[in-house]
Amino acid sequence: MEGQVRFVPGNTSEESYLYDVSANLHMVPAGKRLAFLVLVLLGLLVLALAVRSKRLRSSKSFGPTPVVQVIAAEPEIPKEPDTHVDRESVVEKDPAPAVREWVPLDVEDPAALPDPAAILRSPNRALTSELLAEFSSLTLLGLKEERSLELWGHRGSEVGPELLRVYPFTGFSGAPGPKLREGDGQIPEGIYRIEYLNPHSSYHRSMKLDYPNAWDRAKGLQDERVQLGFDIFIHGSFVTVGCIPIGDEAIEELFTAVETFGYRKVTVITAPWDMRVREEDPEIDGIDWEAELYAKIREEIALLGMGDPQ
Repeated sequence: MEGQVRFVPGNTSEESYLYDVSANLHMVPAGKRLAFLVLVLLGLLVLALAVRSKRLRSSKSFGPTPVVQVIAAEPEIPKEPDTHVDRESVVEKDPAPAVREWVPLDVEDPAALPDPAAILRSPNRALTSELLAEFSSLTLLGLKEERSLELWGHRGSEVGPELLRVYPFTGFSGAPGPKLREGDGQIPEGIYRIEYLNPHSSYHRSMKLDYPNAWDRAKGLQDERVQLGFDIFIHGSFVTVGCIPIGDEAIEELFTAVETFGYRKVTVITAPWDMRVREEDPEIDGIDWEAELYAKIREEIALLGMGDPQ
């Protein structure tokens, strides 16, 4: 009969159960057919959920496939060597030929150094804070030919300046004329300020001048000179290349006085010789502005009212 299950004797496998698909399904009650379909759908849903759950567990166990990113290592930049040196102890060099030959003062015999008593050619007044408080400004006048550094105090326009000290140079280099380039061994000539004080100098104490200042740079540009030099100091000891040494005892006193008074209120004038007693000017090869420079120096000395200490 169509729609019935037939059993084949001797065959116990699942293939023995045959269902005639040509059976008239309409003979099965509608409720059973619906229940059957629901069961089939539920079975499929359970099967799908099981498969999905298995895949999720597998992905959590092994984790996502790692993404390997190769980052090129940055090249190591070598550290610069420590090239800091005390420029006061370095002889300046210049590839260009020097304007003039110079020979630093060589003091081998201690007896050749100036007598400390020669420092005080003015009334023996200690440079105390009380004395310095009497002045509105200080001037240092460096005379290259005379090898001396004068310290003047200025009280005001109505009272003339007072010569406080005369410090002899304990070393010297160069010749009359301004400093023109690095390595020429020249002590600058002009009107300068003090940039800073160095209590830990290689030459006991030191005071740095602002060479090259605006004037020096302008003249260098005019002459097409680039390497003008640097690090010009007033310092202790008795050796120099372009600086002004006055010995340890003298720089100790002067350094303390300038520090107490205030270095920003100190003017430094350097001249080839004492222009208060000599009217001629040096003639300098290679420049055409020396007359302008020395007129400027003479004017500054006259304006400050510093007469001949002799």
